[in-house]
Amino acid sequence: TVQEEMTEESRAWLVQERAMQTVRATLFLAASLWLGLLVVEILTAVPAPPAHPLLELQRVSVAWPSDALRPKAMACAESGELFVANRFQVFRVTPEGSAKAEPCASSAPIADVAAACNQSACSPVLLLHGGRVLDCSTGRETELLQEPRAAQRFALQAALGTDAAAALSQRKLLVAADAW
Repeated sequence: TVQEEMTEESRAWLVQERAMQTVRATLFLAASLWLGLLVVEILTAVPAPPAHPLLELQRVSVAWPSDALRPKAMACAESGELFVANRFQVFRVTPEGSAKAEPCASSAPIADVAAACNQSACSPVLLLHGGRVLDCSTGRETELLQEPRAAQRFALQAALGTDAAAALSQRKLLVAADAW
């Protein structure tokens, strides 16, 4: 009869509709899981930046020898010490915060400071106004070969066991610039 056919047809339509809903829900669930796993895989594939002990910062309260001292240049040594300079003196600052003047007689005002380390100790290396470099551990001054404008900042990367003045005279290990 017609009513039985419509009822069967309605049931078939309902079953088909439920099957389609189940398929859609299953596809949505599968796509969501796939996307989640893709995001996790991407996040784990990107390496985290390496932990570097020299990048750990700490605040240090420094006991300066004078309230009138105004540092203008600073260099970090491998030992954890800092070398801080004003125009006329250089100081060694320990991680504990004590500041002690370094015995380093310069022939000109100080433009910048760098640190040079060997197996036993670190010492400051000074860029002097006028284009000279002074290695405080040896007292040796070296002329800096440069452009017509005098360098105002520099950085030094010395190999262990190499004195800074010898490294400079071999034209290794120095980067100088008129501005950063």
